[in-house]
Amino acid sequence: MFYLDDASTENFHKYRAWGFSIRCIEAVDGESSLLFSRTYGGIDNERAWALDQASDGGFVIAGMTESYGAGYDDVLLLKLDTIGNLEMGKAYDAASGEECYSVKVTTDNGYILTGESGNDVYNLRLDSFGNVVWDEKTAYGGYEQNRDVIQDQDGGFVFAGYTDGFGAGGYDILVTKRDAAGGNVWGWGIGNTGDDYGHAIIKDTDGGYATAGYSNSNSNGGYDVLFQKLDAGGNWQSGWSMGGTENDYSRDLSLSHDSGYVMVGYTYSYGAGGADFYIRQIDADGVPGWGSVMGGAEEDFAFSVALTEDNGFAIAGQTRSFGAGSGDVWFVKLDSNGNFEWSWVFGGPDHESGESIIIGEDGCYYIAGYTRSYGVGGGTDDALLVKFAPDGGTCLGYYTGLPADSDNISFKSDDSFIATPINEVFFQRISGDEKPAKMKIMRIPAPENANRDVFTTITPITPTITTICEDEW
Repeated sequence: MFYLDDASTENFHKYRAWGFSIRCIEAVDGESSLLFSRTYGGIDNERAWALDQASDGGFVIAGMTESYGAGYDDVLLLKLDTIGNLEMGKAYDAASGEECYSVKVTTDNGYILTGESGNDVYNLRLDSFGNVVWDEKTAYGGYEQNRDVIQDQDGGFVFAGYTDGFGAGGYDILVTKRDAAGGNVWGWGIGNTGDDYGHAIIKDTDGGYATAGYSNSNSNGGYDVLFQKLDAGGNWQSGWSMGGTENDYSRDLSLSHDSGYVMVGYTYSYGAGGADFYIRQIDADGVPGWGSVMGGAEEDFAFSVALTEDNGFAIAGQTRSFGAGSGDVWFVKLDSNGNFEWSWVFGGPDHESGESIIIGEDGCYYIAGYTRSYGVGGGTDDALLVKFAPDGGTCLGYYTGLPADSDNISFKSDDSFIATPINEVFFQRISGDEKPAKMKIMRIPAPENANRDVFTTITPITPTITTICEDEW
C-alpha cells in the first residue's frame, strides 16, 4: 500500500500502466472526475479546428468565427478552465477572411497560431493574455495556407502547409521556420510535378521533422497519403506515398511508442463504402508497415490522432455511417498494432465533427470540433468540446463495438439525443500499396513581407456557452 497525493490521483492511469495495482482512489477534486460537453458560439458559425492543453490544466481552442470580430471570417481563440468554462475569448482579423487550423501553447504559456488570411499564410504569436507579440501575413506568389505548427527546441516555430506560388509544379508542400521573434530562418517548397499538400508536422526523435499529407505526383490512382522525412534544416531525406486506385488523404501524424509514426486520414480506395478511416504505420527507419481501415456504409473521416498511455492510438473524426444525424463525432481506440479495440459516437439530430484530439493530464480524452445539433441553434455551427473518460465513455454517447458487445452498455437519457447501439464496424487490414516518393526541394527566399506588422484587429468576445451534458464518472 502507498499514498497518492492530490496531484498523483489525477494521473492514476499512468501508475497502472507502470505496473502498480490500484484498486480505488478517493477523488478529492470533483472537477477532475467531471465529464462534460459544451458548445461556444453566437448567431453565426463557429468551428474549432485545433485544441491544446495549457500549463494550468485548462484548454485553448482555436478555429474560426463569423459571429464575432471585425470581419466575415476571423480567427477564434478561447481559453477555458479545466471544466470548459470561459476564461478568455478573442477574435483576430487581418482584413482578408481568416481561419486558424493549428494552435500550440508555447513554453512561456503564450500561443502560436497558424492558418490563412485570404490567399496568404497567417501566423500569430500571442502572449498569455492573447495580445499579439508578432504576426505575419506572407505571400509566395500564389495561394498559400498553413495547416500545422510546432515549437522547436530552440524556441522557434516550424510550420507546414502548401503553396502553388513556388516549387516544382502545381501545389507543393510548404515548410518554413521562424525564430522566436518571428524572423525568417528557412523555407522549402517540397514536391514534384503533381499536387502535393502538407497537413501535419511533428518533431522527430533525431532532431529533424516528419510531415504528412497527400499527393498525386506518384500515386497509384488519384491522391495517395504522403509521408516525408526532413532533417533539422528542413532538407528532404526520404518519403513514401501510400494508397489504392481511388483518392486517399492523410490529415494528421503522431510518433509511435517505437519511434515510428502513424498517419490518419480517410480512404476511398478501401473499406465498406464511401470514405473510411485510414491509418498507416511507418517504422523508425521510415519504411511503411501495417495499415488499418474502418467504417460503415456511408462516409467516415479521421482528422486527428494521439498516442495513448498504453502505446495505442486515439483517433477523432466524423462518421456518417453511425450515429444520430447527418454526421457525428467518432472516437476510435486502436492498440499499438493498429487493431480495433473500441469506439464511441457522439452527436444529435443534426451534424457534428471531431477535428482535434488530445489526452489530458488527467488521463481523459478531449475532442474539439463543431456541432449544429446543440448550442445557440438556428441552423448554424458552434464550437464543441467533449470530454471522454479513459474508457471512451462520455455523458452522452453510445458505444460502437467489434464484436456485438454493446447490449449491456447503459446510456444517459436525454430527449434531445438519439442513442442507438451499433453492433459492428467494418475493419480491414491492408499493406503493400506503398511507393517511394522522391521529392524535389527548392529553397524559398525570405519573402519581403514576412514578419511585418499586419495590424491585426483584436476583439474581446464572450460567446454563449451551452452545456450539453455534465456528470460524474
